[in-house]
Amino acid sequence: MNLEFLFLIMFLSSIFTVVYQRRHLLIVLLRLEGVTLMLIMVFLNRVGDPSYMDSYLFIIILAFGAMEASLGLALLVSIARKSGRDIVSSLTLRKC
Repeated sequence: MNLEFLFLIMFLSSIFTVVYQRRHLLIVLLRLEGVTLMLIMVFLNRVGDPSYMDSYLFIIILAFGAMEASLGLALLVSIARKSGRDIVSSLTLRKC
């Protein structure tokens, strides 16, 4: 099995989980981290190719992954403090 095919399957399963399992915010945030991890793994797989040597893109992907994780954690803590749970369906714009 090709390594890129395995990365594609893992990426699509993460996207599928984000779209269809939206009950808890923590699960959605973990799957988004999985998507970021797959992007990093695909990039590291491509770095071995001598014709693809762009280290700035790798740093940008890592920076966006760190920002996404910190914003997601802050959002999760804020919602858990206000409502006492992390169920996505109980959130409305009027409560925020």
